[in-house]
Amino acid sequence: MVLTVTARRTVSHYGHRAWPLLLLDTGHAVAALRVAAGRAPVAWDAGGPLLAAAAGLPEARVWRRLWPRTEPEHPLAAVLLTPPGRRPPAAPLERWARQGPGEPPLPSGGPPGAPLPAVQAEAERVLTALTARTPPGPERWDHRPLPSVAAAPGEAAERRSATPPLPGVPAPDGLLTLLRTAEAAGGPDLRWCAAVGDPEPCLLRVTPGAPERRQGHPGALAGLAAGDARPALAAWAAGQAWVAGCGAVLLASGCPSGAAAGQVRRAHLRAGHAVQLAQSAAARLGLPSRPLGSWQRADLGSALGGPRRREWIIHGLALGAGRTERSTPRR
Repeated sequence: MVLTVTARRTVSHYGHRAWPLLLLDTGHAVAALRVAAGRAPVAWDAGGPLLAAAAGLPEARVWRRLWPRTEPEHPLAAVLLTPPGRRPPAAPLERWARQGPGEPPLPSGGPPGAPLPAVQAEAERVLTALTARTPPGPERWDHRPLPSVAAAPGEAAERRSATPPLPGVPAPDGLLTLLRTAEAAGGPDLRWCAAVGDPEPCLLRVTPGAPERRQGHPGALAGLAAGDARPALAAWAAGQAWVAGCGAVLLASGCPSGAAAGQVRRAHLRAGHAVQLAQSAAARLGLPSRPLGSWQRADLGSALGGPRRREWIIHGLALGAGRTERSTPRR
């Protein structure tokens, strides 16, 4: 399954914040598919030309010339779903790409040649740049299993984001479980920490090298910086004031200034993937949670102090300590 995004509707609501949100949402979708399928490998780094050909689509950079008055789809990732008892095919993206193009979608845009709004044109330019090349060598699939605390397939339809406020700091064991889940699902491009409120506001991370069997040991969480980062996080999270009063915020940072396009794309996709699985783990622990994807030049390096190093926050998960309520699944 090749996952693609179209920019227009998201841009109309979120403006310049649209393209990071599209990447994060794709990562969430990848995690949901993997939970539903049990154990499905992911192609995080396949280039746009290969993914587009595998989906029977033209490349985004020539889309409007070939299929005028239709909205370009930007392919970002692929998930390999194999029927039980069957071996996955070798190089499936290349195999699908040989099937040739599909039919164009129904027209959805304005008259041919009409200029795009500037913010939509910029979002499409960024999405095209992030997927422009196909990496050299054979296609690569990530076969690492899901974290053991990921939700069972039947639970995915029941998971809902909690409505703010989210008071109460989760217990250390719960924070440790969520941080470990996010680290396992996020990959090497991301760093994870948790900003907590009472009783001692600080940033926490997993103690480097802490073995898995010490999950319940207080030493498995280490202080990263003292002080309450939540007011700054509320301002950076598109001015969502309620964030300053939540119990804790799980944070993914990465993409330092000057990061290559492939790292930017992969980090956002995997951050969405990790937060989706951390939210499933939070639900199992009875912790209300809500993803935070709209970040405005959120420099975690400034919160950590010391030498100035821009470390951009990519994604977050706000947490409380109350029990979650099961809600009726939407149609």
